[in-house]
Amino acid sequence: MAIRIISDLAELKSIEGAYEALFRSCGRPHIKSSFPFVFADAATGTPGAWRCIAAYQDGALAGCLYGRREYRKVMRLSLPVFEIHADPLLAEQDGDRVLERLIGALQVEQQDCLYVVFRSLGPAGFDALERCLRRMNSRYAWQWAGYGFHIDTAVSEEAFLKGLDGKKRREIDRRARRLGTERVVEYVCDEDSNPELNARRYEEFLALEDSGWKGGNQSSLRHRAALGRFYRELVASASRAGLSVWHTLRIDGRPAAMGLCLRSHGTLWWPKVAYDEAHARNCPGILLTHHLLKWCVARSDIHEMNGISGAAWMETWNPRKTHYRYLNLFNDTLKSQLAGHALRMRSAGQDWRRDRDAPPTGYDKPCL
Repeated sequence: MAIRIISDLAELKSIEGAYEALFRSCGRPHIKSSFPFVFADAATGTPGAWRCIAAYQDGALAGCLYGRREYRKVMRLSLPVFEIHADPLLAEQDGDRVLERLIGALQVEQQDCLYVVFRSLGPAGFDALERCLRRMNSRYAWQWAGYGFHIDTAVSEEAFLKGLDGKKRREIDRRARRLGTERVVEYVCDEDSNPELNARRYEEFLALEDSGWKGGNQSSLRHRAALGRFYRELVASASRAGLSVWHTLRIDGRPAAMGLCLRSHGTLWWPKVAYDEAHARNCPGILLTHHLLKWCVARSDIHEMNGISGAAWMETWNPRKTHYRYLNLFNDTLKSQLAGHALRMRSAGQDWRRDRDAPPTGYDKPCL
């Protein structure tokens, strides 16, 4: 098995096809492990801080770990750590051995880092990582990192509507009827890999988000230059990969609510939404979400809508929770072991491992 450590953007771009083929071959990987998320982070983050550790088996890409170097205050000192923001991407066959090699290579390459941080591990990713670390006799500590919402759409429309709170469903229907009598309403879905179309939709999204309270308090993507560049690159990369989906509610021909979505492995992922506050009386964001969910239910190739975060507005549709974990992996150096001891002392009295399937009361918080 060969290991390749990538730190150059052009070199990362050169493995785009192989990376996407590996991603497609996986069971149900998290969207943040996809090439568009990885490339967008590398292209817009601090140059030289990121690394993509790639493993090749018989000449084919078999696994990847992507992360970047950050500095944290530990024991009042600013020290380097290496942060990984998504699950490891692993081939179905021999994935455990591939992961061992990836972690071993990462620890050697980043040996001056205090520890490696896996910030947001899903259930499958955590289980695979913990199995690997136990075999390697590695020192680590984990804790709960919040939850995200997902909604099962592999049901009939009748079952989906019946599962909603009756009062909330009637309120959505009432607002939709009122809007329909007052204005010209159109729901538009753009599922196209055309880069120009996706670029235009992104510009519409920026303008829509900036028109409301986010623009007013300068928290919109237009006012957050780094995050705006990240999403622009994400849209461009997702377009090349054929993952982009835009859902738009148009009122009198103008966007009133937009959802930036990506579709893969039977899941519609929804990282960003924007709406026009001029239509707040009719809740365009809620109407768009309800329409989008019914669109997913009608599609036999989409089984779930995943909002990634645990935003409270999704609770209208009785979502299920995906609990994420946060894992610190320590190396054999004295400073890393001391940092591990300090972190454990700081969390004394909190038994994170008491229930491995769900966090204890008081620690069940949303990812936002």
